[in-house]
Amino acid sequence: MVGFSEVMQTAVSEEEFLSLRETILEASGQFEAITGSRIANARTQGYVSYIFTCQFEEENVQLTMVYAIDGNEVEGLFFNAPKLNQAMQAR
Repeated sequence: MVGFSEVMQTAVSEEEFLSLRETILEASGQFEAITGSRIANARTQGYVSYIFTCQFEEENVQLTMVYAIDGNEVEGLFFNAPKLNQAMQAR
């Protein structure tokens, strides 16, 4: 998966990532727009979080992408939204 660190690629297979994509589509619908963004310190020193509020058809989803401060590959990827969280727990 292009743009993801080796750690991410080891932790999440391409098949698991595609399954996540399907869960997002089923729970939240199609992506429509980014409606907000901010940068925050990550919980781990040496990393930064880019936090996006995204409008999907069914709900707003908070997307957090974590990078090493000097890196250019995704080290962490998190989604947070009520319907999506419920669908993830049901998996």
